[in-house]
Amino acid sequence: MLVGAAGPIAADRSRLLPGREGDAGSKGTAIWIGGEGAVAAVCPWGVKTLDADARHATDPASESWLVFSGHFFSGHMSPATLLSRLTDRGLACLADVDGSFAFAWFDGARRRLSLVRDRVGAEPLFYAQTGAGVLFASRI
Repeated sequence: MLVGAAGPIAADRSRLLPGREGDAGSKGTAIWIGGEGAVAAVCPWGVKTLDADARHATDPASESWLVFSGHFFSGHMSPATLLSRLTDRGLACLADVDGSFAFAWFDGARRRLSLVRDRVGAEPLFYAQTGAGVLFASRI
């Protein structure tokens, strides 16, 4: 599951995922990434097969990050590979990506957040624009 925010509301992560950050309960701890202007978390499902794969990637050089929910249909793709392609080619690289997924990509160079779903829309992605910024999640 992914969850996050952009805008002033991103400064208070405890409001985005109450009771989860630092909580080592049955589903584990949320992994937070991001910085000024936008943050996101990948939350474990508590299911070994779902939690086995990486669900986030960061690129410190460009200050870009990606949080991912879903599956790639090709074995050579990963969130790190996707982030590298997005950093190099932008959203145009999605023409070559096949899968059932939703992700949030923060383009550090442009200071822009993109919320993306697969072509069919099989993986859910919810968002809301509020006076304090944008909230998003793959599950409600």
